[in-house]
Formats: sequence, C-alpha cells, structure tokens
Amino acid sequence: MEETRSKERNYKGFIIGSIVSFVITGVIMGLVILISFTANKELSREVIYVGWIDALTISSVIMLLFYLLNILTREGAFDILAYSFKLVWFNTFYRSIKETKLPRTYREYREQRRGMKKDSFLFLLVGAAPYLLAGIVLMIIYYSQIV
Repeated sequence: MEETRSKERNYKGFIIGSIVSFVITGVIMGLVILISFTANKELSREVIYVGWIDALTISSVIMLLFYLLNILTREGAFDILAYSFKLVWFNTFYRSIKETKLPRTYREYREQRRGMKKDSFLFLLVGAAPYLLAGIVLMIIYYSQIV
C-alpha cells in the first residue's frame, strides 16, 4: 500500500516536473525568438525560419545541458567542491566542526553522499524533447526548400 502511494507520488512529480520543464523551455524559446526578431530589421521568410529553428534548438539544448549537469552532480563530480565550501563555512562560523553534522573527512562525506537517495531528472528531457523535435523538423523543411 505504501509502495503504491510512493509510486503515485513519483509519477505525479514526474508529470509536474515535465510540465514545468516544458513551460520553462517555452519561456527560453520565447526570449530567443524575441531577441532574434528584434535584431533583424527585415523579416523575410528565411529570417523567420532561422529564428524559429534557433529558438527551438537553443532552448531544448539548454535544458539538455541542465540534465547533463545534474548527471555529473549526482555521480559526484562536484563533491570535493561542496565539501570544501562546507568545511570553510563551518570553520568560519562554528568553534568546532564536531558541533556540526559535517563528516570529519572527505572520504566519509563521499560515503554519506553515496547512501543518499538520488532523484531522477528525466523530466527535463521529456520537457525539452518536443522543442528539439520541432526544431529538427523545421530544419529539415528549411533545408529541403533551399536545395
């Protein structure tokens, strides 16, 4: 029963995350379109195609890069930096590190981080995929008209 509720919550979180990711990607796309169209004085058909292709691909690639950054973070690529900053922070504001929950060594910190639950940010890919596919389709249409 509890496991079913947990799966339902995860599914709802995934759906909400996908919707939010889709909206954020759309906002980024809108900003890129705004910049692209205000930078060009004449709005020919070519400029409009290129503007839409750029907006769709740039916004989706930004979300894909956030997903890759999350993968790197989950796998521990920035653990040494996080531990170092925490160590400096606690040394600055506490008399003794023993008063804090910070592990004494970096090795203990890594083991503690490995034991933590890792969230999936797959919803970033789901939110960005429609924009990327639309950009690829527009690019195919654009290049098929040129040739």
